[in-house]
Amino acid sequence: MPIPGEEAALADIHSVFAQEVLYTGGGLTDEAIAAVESDDAAADFMGTGDGLRSRSYEIRFAAWTAAGALGEPEKDDLLTDAEGAVWTVIDPVRRSDIAAWVLMVEEYEP
Repeated sequence: MPIPGEEAALADIHSVFAQEVLYTGGGLTDEAIAAVESDDAAADFMGTGDGLRSRSYEIRFAAWTAAGALGEPEKDDLLTDAEGAVWTVIDPVRRSDIAAWVLMVEEYEP
């Protein structure tokens, strides 16, 4: 769990940076849920070249529960961002230190 006193700061960060996404998985079907998107440079693979990107979404435990989700996010769950792009969860990570799930995603290919 977050350090005492950090909970309010974490909630403030989410209130500023979170966007609504639609989540399918964990008992949810296209359910709106607040998530903070991160799009960072990924580590180089086999030297230099075109830059790779790493995208993730952070969903607070409280938002996950409030949306009525069952269980935990899982690999192959789907997330639709504000622009309508669909992403597949490839690595859900429980981050108790920030009271949130960090979901590594990749572009969905049906």
